[in-house]
Amino acid sequence: MKVKSLPKLVDLRGKTARDGDYKRVGLENKTDIAIHHSLTDEGDSEAFARYHVHTNQWPGIGYHFVILKDGTIEWNHDLDRMSYHVGNGNKRAIGVCLVGDFRYYEPSLDQKKAFKALHEALREEMPRYERTLGHNEFPGYEWKACPSFDYRAVLEKAKVEADVKRYRLMTGTFSTAEELSGGKKRLLSRFNWTVYERADHSNFNPPYRLITGTFVSKEEAERYASVLEDEFGWIVYVIDA
Repeated sequence: MKVKSLPKLVDLRGKTARDGDYKRVGLENKTDIAIHHSLTDEGDSEAFARYHVHTNQWPGIGYHFVILKDGTIEWNHDLDRMSYHVGNGNKRAIGVCLVGDFRYYEPSLDQKKAFKALHEALREEMPRYERTLGHNEFPGYEWKACPSFDYRAVLEKAKVEADVKRYRLMTGTFSTAEELSGGKKRLLSRFNWTVYERADHSNFNPPYRLITGTFVSKEEAERYASVLEDEFGWIVYVIDA
């Protein structure tokens, strides 16, 4: 089996939170691969499984595979299971989720390599493979910002080249929209940077953060983080771009 031979594969089938079993539909019915991002900066299969089971009341984690930022591939379901992740497309789709909020940054190089390898293995495993689609390309999900990265560009490259590492600054939270606006104005009056507003919750309620454009070195990002902490009194994090 091609999937089993993938490097950094961790078999978690039956090992994460669950409340029952997803039914088997036969691998011959699996024609699609659905690409997701977690919409979180961190997380793993166990965390997503707890949410899917205890909040969504699903039988288990929705994704067949989760790819962590270090390239680890977590395998959650047999390929013929009909898990919940793309609504009416669940019966025919195998779900692959990359950890990250790719509205603001790209998957890591390790993730891209693991994603490409997993995709190639799945195509060989699926006797009736037809297509790969992003979550928002399935009917009824056009509104959804998922997976938010150009997965086709990753899959179409003959080789995923070494990325130039980039970094961003992310502030601590502002408790109101007014504080966020004031903080943004203060930041832009001091620096000529690209600045993004970011809500920590998908319903766009507070708390909010500010995230900068990219820096070419971690040292540069850390230097500016110290400047903001000293001058503005903010908590500032250096994160991967």
